[in-house]
Amino acid sequence: MGLGCRCDSCNAAFDVADRYAGCRIKCPQCGGVIAVPAGPAPSAHPVSSDPPAIAPSMGRGPWRRRFWVAGGVLVATTIAVAAHLAWPAREPAPEAPVDRTAEAPKPEAPPASAGPNFLTAAQARANLSHWCQDVDAARRQAAAEGKSLAIVFLGSDRFSVRWLQEVLGRPEFPKALGDRYIPVLIDFPREREARAKVRDPERNLAVKRHYQVRRLPRMVLADARGLPFGLIDYAEGGIETFAKRLERVEANRAERDRLLRQIESAEGEAKLQAIEKALALLGELDLVPQYKPLLQEWLALVRQYDPGNEHGAHEAVFHAVWMVSLIEMQLDRPNRQEIDRRIAELDEWLRTHPFKNPDRAASLHYYAAGALSVSGQLDAALKQAEAGLACRPRNPILREQLAMAVAAIRGVGTGTGFAVAPGGLVLTNHHVIQGAKSIRVRVSGRGDVWPAQIVAQDAQQDIALLKVELPPGIELAPIPLAESPARRGARVLAIGFPPANSWSDAALKLTQGIISATPDETAEGMFVLDCRINPGNSGGPLCDVYGNAVGMVAAKSYGGVGVDSYGMALPSDVLRRFLARHLPPDQPLAPPRKAQRPLEWEEVAPQVSPSVMMVFRGP
Repeated sequence: MGLGCRCDSCNAAFDVADRYAGCRIKCPQCGGVIAVPAGPAPSAHPVSSDPPAIAPSMGRGPWRRRFWVAGGVLVATTIAVAAHLAWPAREPAPEAPVDRTAEAPKPEAPPASAGPNFLTAAQARANLSHWCQDVDAARRQAAAEGKSLAIVFLGSDRFSVRWLQEVLGRPEFPKALGDRYIPVLIDFPREREARAKVRDPERNLAVKRHYQVRRLPRMVLADARGLPFGLIDYAEGGIETFAKRLERVEANRAERDRLLRQIESAEGEAKLQAIEKALALLGELDLVPQYKPLLQEWLALVRQYDPGNEHGAHEAVFHAVWMVSLIEMQLDRPNRQEIDRRIAELDEWLRTHPFKNPDRAASLHYYAAGALSVSGQLDAALKQAEAGLACRPRNPILREQLAMAVAAIRGVGTGTGFAVAPGGLVLTNHHVIQGAKSIRVRVSGRGDVWPAQIVAQDAQQDIALLKVELPPGIELAPIPLAESPARRGARVLAIGFPPANSWSDAALKLTQGIISATPDETAEGMFVLDCRINPGNSGGPLCDVYGNAVGMVAAKSYGGVGVDSYGMALPSDVLRRFLARHLPPDQPLAPPRKAQRPLEWEEVAPQVSPSVMMVFRGP
């Protein structure tokens, strides 16, 4: 019989073995400290040195929408990624070092040094209680005192807790921040006590949207006008690392201020060059959408100094203004009239201004195609995508996206699927089969092509269940779905058919890597993977070292030239809930495979590969 206890940080409840009575152990969910109540057999040690067996009694949070699509491209989602080719994207939140040997979900004990200097999440958050929670009030104070704003967006996720404990809640942090900043706390905690201290949750949501904060935790550094000049996310290294990153952000601010002054004072071509350099800097810092008022001023200036786009400055500013409007339109769930108005504005500009940079023109056509497909105007979307290809963009990622968009709108595309239950029941992504006039599958190593029908689909979660019409005497062994969630650092194998544009590409490919982040650590609610993922992988299984599917590959990020992309996968618990609703009662899921030792990939591959197939939609 275990001891019942609860984490002070995330409020998760656990049952802990009796031998850890009186210990302090580390919460496996958020990293906070759990004080185990005294029991009949207290430990002789004040802090556990080995991880106890903890049984979580609290599930994962709700589903969160994803933004990147990997294979069998669904053009309708391009409106949700309207920044990834417009300006360089920032790297994903840095990850903690990975223990590649830890496959079982065992929580870690606090470090041996967790003594007087160790802060629980609740203690660290309490040290922020004097921070301002009103950005407008902080702006007025900053203007009066000649200071800037350090706006910290926090939650109860693992990285927020670590940042609180390692940097923000430390007594040394005010010295590192200096007297140049007014700290502002925009908090989204899960803990009841912490939620009660949030003065205006609705205002916090509005501020989060205004600064377009898509992941927590994040610090936005802004001047007294509220214009940001830098973003800082969690990184290991404590206050010393934070101080160095703050120095780099302040150097970027100095460059931003210099360019803004130059735009005001320069004339003619020098003014145009300063505007383009400022846009490039803001793009590098991922801050273009925050400068909408200034963008409108710059648009008026380039209309005056570069009306015919002879210098290319006019197209650069128009591109930024139009992309920002597209992002805002996506956030507001646009109607068809709003989309048509934006497309007409784009068409008029393209008709009267020849582009100097083919990538800018092609990317505008690309996102216009995405917006039109959202409103169901597929013929117009196809024309925009084909016009983008006709621009002959130099960016290889952009060329690939446009080509896949054309194929997707025409109803042709490929992806991957895998058997999950007897009777030819196959799981894949919704975007692989969306809009299909016909669906066929082919197993690697066989020349047979089998038709398939849609049994169920969920566009929001990007899941579809197919039934393949198997010939008599042929059965596909289901791949079991893992019951326990995979941990960050776990080794995984992605199996699929990339790149796949036709049956001639039907060669199964395997890529290995680790889970870089778990669904509760990402805004999209998916695993982040460091293994190679490409178009055609969508819908394929993500297998663990026992041959179970811990997830289904669904997406690939695009960060632009010079930025490595990463894969994303739906977790197995999401797949299980979908199948619980849609599997026939007489077709149960296969039980997870168990083994006394982790298998090598050459042992896993023969178990799962025969159940993975290419999914082809179109004529």
